[in-house]
Amino acid sequence: MSIEKMSLVSVEGPVKRVNRALMKSCEAGCFHIIPSFGSPGEEAGSQHFSHLKSKNLFSPLVTRMENIASLLRIKLTYAKYDDVRMSVAVDFAKYIKDLETKLAAVTYRKEDAEKELSHLIQSGAHVDLMTGMNADFQRVYRMKYIKLRFGRLPADSYPKLQFFEDRQWIFFPFETEKRALTDYIWGVYFTPSAGFEEVDEMFRSLYFERVRMPDFLVGTAEEAHLQIEELRGKMDNVLESVYAEVEVFKQDTEQEFRKIYSKLRALSDSFDLRSNAAVVGGRFFISGYVPKKSVVRFTETLSSIEEVSVVTMPPGRTDTDVSYFIPPPVKLKNNRFVRPFEMFVKMYGLPGYGNIDPTPFVALTYMILYGVMFADVGQGLFVSLLGLIIGLRTHFKQPLAPIMTRIGFSAALFGALNGSVFGNEEILTPFFRWPTVYTALGFSESAAPTSLFQISTTLLIGALGLGFLTIVVTMVLNVVSSIRIRDYTSGFLGPSGVAGLVFYVSVVAGGAAKVLGVKGAFSLEYVLLLIVLPLLIMMFAEPITKAAEYVDKRIHREGVGRNSILLANIAASRIAGLAGNTGNSAISAANPTAAHFTSFRYVKYQCGSMSLSSYGKLSAFSSRNFFFFPFDSDGFRVSGVYLAPAEQFPGTDRLMTLLGFRKERPPWELAVPKPDDDGNNTAASDEKEPKTRKSHGSIVGFIGMGLLELFEAGLTYLSNTMSFMRIGGFILSHAGLMLVVEILSEMFGGHETVGGIITIIVGNLFVIGMEGFLVGIQALRLEYYEMFSRFYRGDGKPFEPIVLDLNLDTSD
Repeated sequence: MSIEKMSLVSVEGPVKRVNRALMKSCEAGCFHIIPSFGSPGEEAGSQHFSHLKSKNLFSPLVTRMENIASLLRIKLTYAKYDDVRMSVAVDFAKYIKDLETKLAAVTYRKEDAEKELSHLIQSGAHVDLMTGMNADFQRVYRMKYIKLRFGRLPADSYPKLQFFEDRQWIFFPFETEKRALTDYIWGVYFTPSAGFEEVDEMFRSLYFERVRMPDFLVGTAEEAHLQIEELRGKMDNVLESVYAEVEVFKQDTEQEFRKIYSKLRALSDSFDLRSNAAVVGGRFFISGYVPKKSVVRFTETLSSIEEVSVVTMPPGRTDTDVSYFIPPPVKLKNNRFVRPFEMFVKMYGLPGYGNIDPTPFVALTYMILYGVMFADVGQGLFVSLLGLIIGLRTHFKQPLAPIMTRIGFSAALFGALNGSVFGNEEILTPFFRWPTVYTALGFSESAAPTSLFQISTTLLIGALGLGFLTIVVTMVLNVVSSIRIRDYTSGFLGPSGVAGLVFYVSVVAGGAAKVLGVKGAFSLEYVLLLIVLPLLIMMFAEPITKAAEYVDKRIHREGVGRNSILLANIAASRIAGLAGNTGNSAISAANPTAAHFTSFRYVKYQCGSMSLSSYGKLSAFSSRNFFFFPFDSDGFRVSGVYLAPAEQFPGTDRLMTLLGFRKERPPWELAVPKPDDDGNNTAASDEKEPKTRKSHGSIVGFIGMGLLELFEAGLTYLSNTMSFMRIGGFILSHAGLMLVVEILSEMFGGHETVGGIITIIVGNLFVIGMEGFLVGIQALRLEYYEMFSRFYRGDGKPFEPIVLDLNLDTSD
C-alpha cells in the first residue's frame, strides 16, 4: 500500500528509428513520456537540441484505408503487425493505391447500381401517388402542344391558385390524404406549350416542387408500378453480384488489410509524440518514467529495434528524494480492498512522489466514520448489497459501487453494537444495555438506559475523543511526510508538526485531567514546557529556519573557501590530457589554475552535484568520451565537474541531466579569495547575515503577526476538534428518524398490519436514501477539512503511460 516506485529511462538512437521507438514505447504501455523542452529543471544543454517538426504523412493514408474498409465492409479489429515490413509512408501509399486500382471498376459499378436503384425507389413512390390515373404515360409524354409537370404543392399554397385563374393552366390533384400527406398536394398541371414559361414561373412562386418521372414508363400508373418493380428486381440482382465480387476480394484481403491498417494507425498516432523527442548530431533522445517492476519488460520491447538503446537510472538518490530535475509521476499501489478509496484521494490531488499515500488511512477512517454515523445492521447490509449489485453490472461503471459495499458492511458492524436492525432495537442488545457499559457510565441496573438519547452526552464526548485521536494521527502523518520530503519547518516547527502536536496534546490532556480532578494539572512547569515553549517555537519558526539555513551555508562556504583553488587545480591537471588531445593550447603549465577552465576552446565543462546512486551509474557509460571528477561528498550527493569535447558536449549534457545532475556555480567562482581593505582574504560570495525576523517592518509588527497566526492556529485546533461532534449528532439523528418511522408505523396499525409494514419499508428506504447520502458527504467533509488539511500535499502528477488508442474492437 504505497506509491509505485519509478525509474527514469532514456531512449536514444538514430533519428531514422524514432518512429519505431515511439511506437514500441506505446506498445509497452508503461512509459510516461516527459517533454524534452520546457520541462521543469531542464537546463543543461537545451540550447543544443532541436525539435522533430514535420507533417504527419500517415494521417491521410489512414483515412483512405478506412474508406476502403467501408467499401469492403471490413470490421477494423486490432491485429498484431510484427510481420508487416512497411515502415514509411511511401510503402503504405503504394499498397493503398494498388487496392484502390483493383477496386475501381467494381466501385463504379456498385455506385452506379446503387444510384439507379435509389432512383427507381423514388420513382416507384411517386408513381404510387398517381394510382387511379388511367392515362398512358407514353401518350402523355408525346403531347406536342401541351406541357405537363408532375410534383407537389404546399397545402397552404393550393388555395392561392384561384388568384391566377386568368392564366392558361389546369391542375389535377391526386387523392393522397389517405396517405397522411396532407402537408402537400400532389398532382399534375397542364399548360399550352406556347407561353409555358410564364405558368412554370407562377407555380415556382407558389413553391411547387417538380418531380421528373422516368420517360421509359409505359401504360397506366398501375402498369408503370409493375414495370418499376421488375426493374428494381433486376438492379437488386446486379448489386448482389457486385457485393459477391466484393466479398471474394474481402476474403482474400481482410487479414493482411487489418495488420497493415493497425500498423499504419499506430504509426500515425505515435507520430504526434515526436515533439517530445530531442535531436542532436543526428540522434534522438526520449526521456520518461517507467515503473521499476516494468523496466525489464520495457527494455526488452525496445531491444528489438536496431541501433536503439535504453538507459535506466533511478529518479533520485533515494526512493523518497524530491530534488529530481523532473518530478516523477505518481501511480498509487494498493490492495483490492483499499483501492476503491483512491477515488477520494485523487479528487483532492495525488500525493507527491516519495510522499505518503493516504489511501489506507482514508479507507479506514472513512469506513469508521460512516459506520458510526449510519449504524444499522439492516440498512447497512442493504447499502452493501446495492453496491454489490451495481458493481456486478459492469456497464454502469460506477466507482462508488465498491465503496458502498465496504461502508455498508461497516455500518452493519456498528449497527450490531447499537442493536439496530432497520430501526428495531429489540432483536439485538445495544451496547449501552450491557451491564459493564452502563455501570461504567454511572447507571444502576434498575435505571439502565433504554435508548441512545439517554447517553447523548457520552456520545458527544466520545465523538470529541475520536476527533482528538484522528487529529493526533494526522499530525504524526504530517511529521513523517515532512521528513520524507525534507520540509523540516513544517515537520518540526509548524502547527501540524512536532511543536503543534506537543501543544495540542498537552492542552487536551491537561484539560481532561482538570475535569477529572487530577492534581497538578496545568502546573507552572507543565504550562511553560509543554504549552508556552511550543507556542514560541511556532511563532519564531521562520527566524529559526533562516538561522539554521545560514549556519549550514556558512559551514559549507568555509569548506569551499579552503579547498576551492586546490580542487580547481586538481581537476584542471586531470583534464590536461583530454584538452591536449583536442588541440587546446590554453593548458601549458604543469599545475594549471582555475583560470584555465575559462580558457578552454575545444573542451566544455559543467560543475554541480549528483546523487550517489547516479554516480554509481556512470560506469555504465565508460564508452562515452567524457570524464567526471568528484570534488567532495556529503554522504548523499557527490559534487564535481564533468568535461567532454565541445562537439560531443550536448550529448553528455543530456545524459548528465537524465542522471539528475544538478547544475551549480563552480567553486572557484563561488569562493575565490579576494583581499579586503585590510589586506585579508575573504570569500567573494560571502553573504550577509539573514534577518532573524519576518519582514513586517518592525519587531512590533513581527510580534503582532506572530500572535495573530497563533490565534488562528488555536481556532483551527478548536474548530477541527469540535467538528467531530457532528458524529454524535448524526448518531442521534439516525435514532430519531427511526423513532419517527416506528411511531408512523404504529399509527397505521403496527407490525401486524399491511399498512404498518408498508410504512416501515417506505420509512427505511427514505432514511437510507436521505441519511445515507448526507452521512457520506459529512464523512468526506471530515476527511478533507479536518484531516487532509493537516498533512496532505496533493501536488503529484498522475502516471499516464503513452498508449495507442486505436479505438478498434479487440474482440473476435
